[in-house]
Amino acid sequence: MNRKRNEILFQFILFIVFAISMGYFETSAAYYQRIILGIPPSYNLSVLPKFSSEHLLIEQVREISTILMLFAVSMLVGKSKIEKVAIFLFCFGVWDLSYYIFYYVLIQWPTSLFTIDLLFLVPMPWIAPIILPIAASIIMIAWSTYVIIRKYKLK
Repeated sequence: MNRKRNEILFQFILFIVFAISMGYFETSAAYYQRIILGIPPSYNLSVLPKFSSEHLLIEQVREISTILMLFAVSMLVGKSKIEKVAIFLFCFGVWDLSYYIFYYVLIQWPTSLFTIDLLFLVPMPWIAPIILPIAASIIMIAWSTYVIIRKYKLK
């Protein structure tokens, strides 16, 4: 039992490393996108920035690529459907939380949990206060961890 628990814990550590690395990668891409498009850190994202059709397509493909990377990891590692979903949601939650943490470290944004953000552009623009994706991320991480602990009886 200890061996199985250690294997699962090691996998969780790797998921965390993967998702945090993705979070930094995404933050740096968004940071440079702001510079290229001339969007200041204080820009009110309740008003969509003026994306050219080329920039919009690049951003949408980047967002889809992020989801596909998370999906691929969960499909490769998960053994059952519920494990695949749990791994996907766990990595998604850690990735999204780390995105906002790194953004704050880089430019001290967001200034509060109620700061409005442009969350996704696929399939259409999602605009909301960042407390919503943060809360969703925490719920995804908690549920995923619970599922894995329960499935493997890791107490």
